Amino acid sequence: MSTLSQRFQEHSLGLEGVPNARDLGGFPADANSHVKEGLLLRGGALHKATEFDIRELDEHFSVCEVYDLRTDRELSQAPDPVIGSASYIWLPTIDQDTDAIKDMALPEHAYSNLGPYIVAHSGDSDVQALARGLYIAMVDNEYTQLQTAVFLTRLTKLSNGAVFWHCSQGKDRTGLISAFTLAALGASRETIIEDYDISNDFYKGEIECICARVAQNGGDALAVETAKAFIGANTAYFELALDHIEKEYGSMERYLSDRLFVTDRMRSTLRERFLQ
Repeated sequence: MSTLSQRFQEHSLGLEGVPNARDLGGFPADANSHVKEGLLLRGGALHKATEFDIRELDEHFSVCEVYDLRTDRELSQAPDPVIGSASYIWLPTIDQDTDAIKDMALPEHAYSNLGPYIVAHSGDSDVQALARGLYIAMVDNEYTQLQTAVFLTRLTKLSNGAVFWHCSQGKDRTGLISAFTLAALGASRETIIEDYDISNDFYKGEIECICARVAQNGGDALAVETAKAFIGANTAYFELALDHIEKEYGSMERYLSDRLFVTDRMRSTLRERFLQ
């Protein structure tokens, strides 16, 4: 992996075995406030966390709640370690039992060898459609909405300590939860996109390698964009979902209130707890 960028380092948790682990702290919420550091932490899977990582999350960041956004199949293959006395909350944001969600995933075997699979299949029309529409499908899915609402509601009840939420790579499911958390805190679209895009800094080396292989195999620009969506974070596709929210739900504010049940009181509580 190439040297991490300055913007990643500014938000990095400095962990050894947890991919894409970083802090929402420091991002602006409005002209007069920003997110407090060390409270809202996001990342990839924890199963390779070192003793140092576990100690940092427990003692340095005082993590009191860990949210695992993965499916039961993912967590059964790579369960989270215990982080001190932190509560473990399994909150899968994708329901594998619904037909709508089943269409949002690659074949299960693909994830055990993702790079080669994407090199071979990034030109397939169904894989390309999945990459382009994944975030929109999650935004529209009622199960995902309800799980996100649970997460935001629980944040309002947190009185001390930090929370850490993760999926496998810490970019898609984790990225959407982060986006809605920042939005509830009043962050701008630009800030939400900035946080999302930082995943590309962490996975830069892998993205460049896989995309180069796709191009060498004759893949066109769309195939390369598709590969980036699975290996890294395709910011253009993420912005399509933000556009979709504006068009179909009226605004991000209305989506938060109508679909994620974020009330004015919840917003006030979140801002009081997590902004300075």
